[in-house]
Amino acid sequence: MVAEVPEQLRLTLAEQRTSTSPLARGLGAPTGTWNVPDSDLVVEGWDVEPGLFAVRRPDRRLVGWIATAGDAGGWGTFVDGRQVVDAADGEPWLSQDPQHALSLLQAALDPHTT
Repeated sequence: MVAEVPEQLRLTLAEQRTSTSPLARGLGAPTGTWNVPDSDLVVEGWDVEPGLFAVRRPDRRLVGWIATAGDAGGWGTFVDGRQVVDAADGEPWLSQDPQHALSLLQAALDPHTT
């Protein structure tokens, strides 16, 4: 039998794995934009927030973002404000650098990834 996680602890854990959209942070226009090689994705960054990159489609639709993961260390990958986690163990996908986090975001967006 699996013990039920207390509601407050469950909410705290869920909060740690969410992030506010770059669009809702009032950062203004991005200061840098890069095309992702071999992809239709575009990455945007801000000088005022060096630990955050928005990832968009060419039509400017936000598909996710990567951000430094605070106390967890490394870089987190976020889709719809939720951190991408491993389906097998429920642990967040963390990367040592933003390029690897971007590749994890691409994998999370790929419908053929299992």
